[in-house]
This record gives sequence, C-alpha cells and structure tokens, in this order.
Amino acid sequence: MLNMSSPRFRKPVCKLNNCWTKTPPYSALIPLLCKHVLASIIKRPQEGLGLSLIPSGPGSIIPTIIVSSIKPASPAYKTEQLNVGDQILEINKRSLCGLTYEETLSFIKSLLPTTKLEFMVVPGSPVLVVELIRPDLKYPLGFSVKDGHITTLIRGSIGERAGIRIGHRIIAINEESTVTS
Repeated sequence: MLNMSSPRFRKPVCKLNNCWTKTPPYSALIPLLCKHVLASIIKRPQEGLGLSLIPSGPGSIIPTIIVSSIKPASPAYKTEQLNVGDQILEINKRSLCGLTYEETLSFIKSLLPTTKLEFMVVPGSPVLVVELIRPDLKYPLGFSVKDGHITTLIRGSIGERAGIRIGHRIIAINEESTVTS
C-alpha cells in the first residue's frame, strides 16, 4: 500500500513538466498500479521505429501513449516485444506520463540517432477482430461511436452479438486504419 503521508511524498520530490509538485512522479506509482514489462528495440541510426501511436485518452489512469499499429518488418515488429494496445510509459528511462501527445512525438523523434531504445510498457488488451454481417441495410449495427470509442450499444444488436462492447476503441475498419499516425 502506498503511504502518501510518507516524508518522501510530502515535500516536493520531482520536477514534472517544468513545475515542482508535491505528488510523486507517475513513474514512481507505475510498479504499484500495474504490471509492466520492459522491451528493447535495436535499430540503425535515423531508422524509424515502425510504430503508430495515439494518446491514451481522457479515461486513462496514467496519461501517456498507446501503440495503435506496428509496421511489418520494422524494428518494433522484429523485437516481438510490443503489441498493438500496449501503453508506453517510459522510453530510455524518461517518463512519457503527463506529456502532451505533441511533446511525446517530439521526444521520440529526437531519439532517431539512437540505436537502442528501452521501453517500459503496460501490456494492452488484446486486439479483437469483429466481423459485422448485416443481412440488409435496414438493420442498424446497434452502437454509437465518439472519438473512436464505442459509447452506446443496443442489447441484442448485431454489434453486441459480434462481440463489441462499450469502451472498445476502433483502430481499423476493413483493414484501413482509423488512427492517424
């Protein structure tokens, strides 16, 4: 159990996003909140990682980025350690938690000359492939989408019977990515 009254957490202990805070850094909480794994990517200088990333979204406990796709034959693909849906918390021991999406992408681009990258990730939910078969256009799919997430679902609908659930994130339709890279 995390003791927030501990002297370690009562005084300013970290500099996060250029301001002193009395709360512990997100990275100090990670081992307590979730199971994480380390992944290494070895690449040539100036070679891309082969990852598409999206922000974790407003409902995330730890605000960071999520792997939305991995290019085949890329350095990330070859490691076999990252998967679509994984949440990236740190790269080379620098926390991405609390950074804006733009700041995170800028940091990752600054690592292009680097040949070895160490990632701390929280494995994401497995990707679910759902095939929706509608017998006729007059039958609705039975769900609503907002910002790429399923927000409502009609009980017994085509979508529910296919396995769609509220909160699922749509990352592709007919093998076309719905996520910007």
